[in-house]
Amino acid sequence: MLTDIAKRGVDIVILNEASAMLRHQVFKTKQTLVVKDKKHYINFRLKSMSDYEEYKHISRLDIYDR
Repeated sequence: MLTDIAKRGVDIVILNEASAMLRHQVFKTKQTLVVKDKKHYINFRLKSMSDYEEYKHISRLDIYDR
């Protein structure tokens, strides 16, 4: 079971369909268990970071970073 591998509770998230905010939280605070294609993973993570920065700016969350 995944909980045995992670040694804690597990939430399954389909990141391709997740919001920029959720992807940011997952990458920031969670453990990745499986990466089949490292290059694709890195590109997806970079795009997620870019999407989050755009979301943060548009939603004015960036005022908290000042």
